[in-house]
Amino acid sequence: MSEAGIVSIAVALIGSITTIAIRLIEIGHRKREASEDNITIVKKDRKNVIVRMVYFLGIIMILGGAAAFIKIAAFPVKPEISMTYPISNDTIEQTIRAEGAFKKIPANEKIWIFVKPLEINRYYPQNSFAEIDAKGNWSSVVYLGQENDRGKKFEIITALVDVQAINQINAYLKEAINKQNWTGMENITDNSIVYERRLVIRK
Repeated sequence: MSEAGIVSIAVALIGSITTIAIRLIEIGHRKREASEDNITIVKKDRKNVIVRMVYFLGIIMILGGAAAFIKIAAFPVKPEISMTYPISNDTIEQTIRAEGAFKKIPANEKIWIFVKPLEINRYYPQNSFAEIDAKGNWSSVVYLGQENDRGKKFEIITALVDVQAINQINAYLKEAINKQNWTGMENITDNSIVYERRLVIRK
C-alpha cells in the first residue's frame, strides 16, 4: 500500500477513536447532570459545546480519511518514466549512459533498460537496473552490440520491472556470465511495462 493510503487510513482511525472517546465523555456527563446545581450545569453546557465541536471534527476526519482511501483505491497513482538521452535517430557510441526522469515509482520496482538490435528479435537487458536520485532522475550504462556493429540500428527500451521480472532478468544475466554467451531474451518479461523506445544508430 502507498504512503498516501496509509495516511488516509490513519486519519480515519484517529477520527474514529476521537469520536468514540467524545461519545463516552458525553454519556458520563449526562449521568452526572441530575446531581449538579444550576451553576455547574451552565459550566458543563459550555464544555459540551467544545465537546460537540471536537466530536464533529472526529466525524469529518473519518469521512475525509475514507474519501481519500477510496480515491487512492479507485484511481491509483501511475508511475511516469521518460528518456531524455539519447534522442531518436541519434548516432551514438557503443557504450553510452542513457538518462531520463521518473515520478511515482513503487519502492519494489526498478527501471531497467533493454537493447534490441533492429535486425533480430532478441532483447538484451543491461547489466543492472538504472540508478535513480532524489530529484527524480535516472541513468543507466547501455551497451550497443559488438565492435563490428557500426552503422547498425538498435532500439533502446525503457521498462519498469517488478520483483518477478527482476528475478527473471538476473537469472538470464547470471547464466550469460557463466557461459560467456549473451544470446538475449526472446521477449521483455511479462511483468515489465514498456514506457519508451528510442531508435538509434551505432557510430
